[in-house]
Amino acid sequence: MTEDSLHEHGKAMEDLFFHDVDQKLLHQLKADAEADKNRESLMKATGIHDADVIKHLVDQGISVETLASIGLIPLVAVAWADGKMEDNERKAVLKAAAESGIDQNNCCYELILRWLNNKPSAELVASWKEYIGALRGTLDATALNQIKASILDRTKRVADSAGGFLGVHTTSAVEKEVMEDLGSAFD
Repeated sequence: MTEDSLHEHGKAMEDLFFHDVDQKLLHQLKADAEADKNRESLMKATGIHDADVIKHLVDQGISVETLASIGLIPLVAVAWADGKMEDNERKAVLKAAAESGIDQNNCCYELILRWLNNKPSAELVASWKEYIGALRGTLDATALNQIKASILDRTKRVADSAGGFLGVHTTSAVEKEVMEDLGSAFD
């Protein structure tokens, strides 16, 4: 191998290395720009400007497109309260999703199915609580109380769907505890 050939081979390897590094950096820049765009869109859609709250929502897979699913997080939390997803609870959550305009053609549907099939992490509920905490600063008391009442009513329906005896629905102690915890996010 001649010195020129060796030099050309070394230069080609160097170019290949830097091309790979450039591609990785470019990919990271695009991902960062997309995340920034997602955060800005979510801030506009929710009216929440707390960067930490928005970051946690984005980290949990919430985007403007999946924003409708946020209202179902408490229902999913109650359904999983006892550590298992009952068929009636699953149906109740999917019914609530449909009532919210989320059907099989909606991008949120897959996210909800994932939550129903695999118990979400505690971080999802924590992010929801942060979201509600941020809403407290943007809504008047009447609107906030209406949202709280609506969410707690829907969680109660999910809890009641799981059991009972002779048509009398009862909410388990662990479900009540989860519902109280969710309700405290509004205070």
